Amino acid sequence: MDLTAQRRLITALTAGFLAVAAVGIVWSLGGIDPPARQSDSTRGSKRGMKTAVDQPQPPTVEAAAPINLALKLQQPLYDQPKPPPPKPKPQPKPVVVRNPPAVKAPRLDWTLTGTIIDSDQSVAILTDASGKTDIRAAGEVVELSPPGVLVRKIDSEKVTLEVRGTESTLRLKSSFPSTGGGKPDRPNRRPSR
Repeated sequence: MDLTAQRRLITALTAGFLAVAAVGIVWSLGGIDPPARQSDSTRGSKRGMKTAVDQPQPPTVEAAAPINLALKLQQPLYDQPKPPPPKPKPQPKPVVVRNPPAVKAPRLDWTLTGTIIDSDQSVAILTDASGKTDIRAAGEVVELSPPGVLVRKIDSEKVTLEVRGTESTLRLKSSFPSTGGGKPDRPNRRPSR
């Protein structure tokens, strides 16, 4: 591009910027209201002296928002009375049971046939009245009648069961009669001489 073309381009851009600036100034000044007319009392004042600014006048009735005073023809001229509040429904009195009947656990016709005590897992051998046998560990449900009986704890001579939320204990029955003064669970002793 030669020097003459550059000057013409710069001149055209400058003229465009000046035109845009002039349009912006005219546009911004176009929204300004003309100065208010001075009152008669300030017209006769001396030139060059500052005059008091007119106090703003309160808005007139015509300038207020229009109010619709038209009445609807099909409505009564008075407000309808409010309906009475609904009566609260009486609450039924709660039924108080002084002493609820205790829920009896079903009687277990079971026998603790034996226990196997191991450090890892102990099991109980249970037999019902019909002769059916079940072997269960602690935390398992027994599959004898009545159903839903849970084995809670297994000891060497007794088993704790849970029947419908109540605990029941079965003890191991000894198969030999005790003789004399010794207990069947004591170790055998030699007779003293």
